[in-house]
Amino acid sequence: MKKMDSLMKKQLELSFPSAVEYIIITLISMVDTFAISSLGSTVISAVGAMTSIINFLNLVTKSVQVSNNVLMAREIGKNNIEKIKITTGTAVFLATIFQIICILITIIFSGFLPQIFKVDRICLTYLYIRLIGTIPAAIGTILSGHERTIGKSKETMNIRTLSLILNIVLGNKIRLWCCRSSVGYSYYWNYKYDNDNVSIKNNSNI
Repeated sequence: MKKMDSLMKKQLELSFPSAVEYIIITLISMVDTFAISSLGSTVISAVGAMTSIINFLNLVTKSVQVSNNVLMAREIGKNNIEKIKITTGTAVFLATIFQIICILITIIFSGFLPQIFKVDRICLTYLYIRLIGTIPAAIGTILSGHERTIGKSKETMNIRTLSLILNIVLGNKIRLWCCRSSVGYSYYWNYKYDNDNVSIKNNSNI
C-alpha cells in the first residue's frame, strides 16, 4: 500500500505540472482570440484559419518531441547522462530544421491561403507574425519534454506561466497593432479600388 501511495505521489508530481502547462498553452491561444476579437468577425475568421497552419507546425515539433522522450527514457535506464544530452541536442536540431522547411513552404504558398480558406488577406499578417515565433517555440517544446522526462515538470510549468504573461503583456499588443494597421490598409485599398471603378464607369458614360 505504501508503495502504491508513493507511486501515486510521483505520478501527481509529474502529471499535475504537465496538466497546468497544457492549460496555459490553451490559454495563450484563447488570449490571442480574445485580443483580436475587438477587430471584428473578418479578422477573427482570418486568425482562426491561420491557427490551423500553426497547429500543423506544432504537430511536426510534437512528433520530434515524442521520439526524443522515448530515446531519452532508454538512456536514462542505462544511466547514460552524456547520451541523454546528445539525444536532446539532436532533437532540437531536427525540430529547428523541420520548422525552417515548413516556414519556407508556408511562405512560398501563403499567397494562395486567403483563396483556399476564403478569408481576408489580413490572415497573412497574423500568419507571418506567428511564424516568427515557431522556431523558439519548437526549441522550447523539445526542452520542456526533456525536463519532464528527467522529472522536472515544475520548471517547465513556471516557464510556460512566464510565457503566458509575456504573451498577454507584449505579444498581443504587437499583434493587435499589426492587425489594426493591416485592417486600415485593407480598407484604404478597397475604398480606393471602388472609387477608381466608379470614376472609370463615369468617364466611360461621358
